[in-house]
Amino acid sequence: MGNLFFSFKGRLNAADFQRSAIILIVIGAVLNIVPYFLGSMAIILGVLSLVLIWPWLALWIKRYHDANKSGWMVLLPIVVLIVLGIGTSFVVNQIMPIDQSAVEAAGTDFMEIMRASTEAVKHQMIPNAIVNAVVQLAVVFGFNAMIKSDPEENRFGPATN
Repeated sequence: MGNLFFSFKGRLNAADFQRSAIILIVIGAVLNIVPYFLGSMAIILGVLSLVLIWPWLALWIKRYHDANKSGWMVLLPIVVLIVLGIGTSFVVNQIMPIDQSAVEAAGTDFMEIMRASTEAVKHQMIPNAIVNAVVQLAVVFGFNAMIKSDPEENRFGPATN
């Protein structure tokens, strides 16, 4: 399992990629929702969610290797995810705007500003987590369907089942 999420070497077939991606999507959604219940954990969980970048890269690179493509192709789904993520966050923010007055009233104390910021966006946490998970699933399924596996051994290793 460690090799699956942390190594960039080898190949990954469509089914294994999809199952592994769903695991990462669920972990990411949980990390996005927990601050709703434990606001004091928001910064720690935000940093922890950045750790998910490495396993995502490992999965995508191995999936492209399975199609005998360069790992740099991983930039395509990343750009699509960034654009869609910004767009969906904008839409959620338009539907459920943030109350900036609470943040401005926090003064200059950093911890108070962080607490007020977490409270101000609390109503957006669960909708954003759900929308982000759906967008990630769509990108995973869409790109995975477009990446055709190489049935033969290639420069990245033996064929996957």
